[in-house]
Amino acid sequence: MGLLYQTKPYFSDKQLSTIYKSHTRSQMEYCSPVWGGGGSVALGLLDMIQSRAYGLINSQLLRNQLPTLQLRRDVTALSLFQRYFYGHWSDELHAIIL
Repeated sequence: MGLLYQTKPYFSDKQLSTIYKSHTRSQMEYCSPVWGGGGSVALGLLDMIQSRAYGLINSQLLRNQLPTLQLRRDVTALSLFQRYFYGHWSDELHAIIL
């Protein structure tokens, strides 16, 4: 978030959106299939950070194009489940899970 605050005067809203997606959101989503089913307190904090980031991006159009973190966590979890179900894993990982 500090990066967004510091660079806001120098970049357009589209560039701020790209910075958010590449730096801030990627950090918030790291290993989300592992901890995504955890307590609502941690998820609430992430949603609060996302809300603050959205406040820095002045373009309503760009904000509307950003999917929620919950949707992205759900899609990631379903994607991993689909890979496991259809056997698109490495043999080593498959052996660990079974």
